[in-house]
Amino acid sequence: MKETAIECAIDSDSRRLLVLTRRAGESILIGPDIEVLVVAVVPPTVRLEIAIRSAHGNAPTYCSLVSCEENGCISLNDRIDLAVRQVRRRETRIAVLAPATVRILRSEISEDRRVRD
Repeated sequence: MKETAIECAIDSDSRRLLVLTRRAGESILIGPDIEVLVVAVVPPTVRLEIAIRSAHGNAPTYCSLVSCEENGCISLNDRIDLAVRQVRRRETRIAVLAPATVRILRSEISEDRRVRD
């Protein structure tokens, strides 16, 4: 199996790796202020919308649309990185490397929790 830079970083600090499978229209929530939405999956590329919200509101303070090929990496800040592990016909596997204290959720899990509260 091909080793990526994101795997090598696990040994160097206290960050944890989580790999999620997502389809177009599904997102990943990283902490309280970052949302990564899969816009389209067209092998070998995935298009992602990255929204970063301020702590004071729901409107994104930064939003970017990026294309990333399989095994590509994106640094969101100095502690959180994304890697596109695999791009299939209708889905992609995205690895999130973040501090162990940062909560990472699939968007549907977050929505279920809001409904219950």
